[in-house]
Amino acid sequence: MELKLILQCSIKRLHRESLLELPDKGKVPAGGVLSMREVFEKDEARDMMLERLVGDCTIRGVSSKASCVNERRSWHHLSPPPANGQHITAMLRELAGMTGESIIECIEKQVVFQCMRGMSSTR
Repeated sequence: MELKLILQCSIKRLHRESLLELPDKGKVPAGGVLSMREVFEKDEARDMMLERLVGDCTIRGVSSKASCVNERRSWHHLSPPPANGQHITAMLRELAGMTGESIIECIEKQVVFQCMRGMSSTR
């Protein structure tokens, strides 16, 4: 227990930057663990931030290379996620092999839900 206390006191006096210089001098890959605040203070992370005003609410998020369209990151270039049940008919037809009639029956019996927005044809 005494050794742990000695090490804790010694380590508390060290700074992360000076500690990370040591592996760098020996060409050993290493990096510090950053808090979320520290991460988003970096230019690279700030460049990935997206904001969109929806009604009176601002939605903030982080983009990735997967969401880049023509080298641009923008909410205006990203389509919104589908509504709950928006693609149910296509999924049931393609993945479950159901017919249009059986899909309509499931919707009418409320076995599945189909959103009215962007509703695809069942026939």
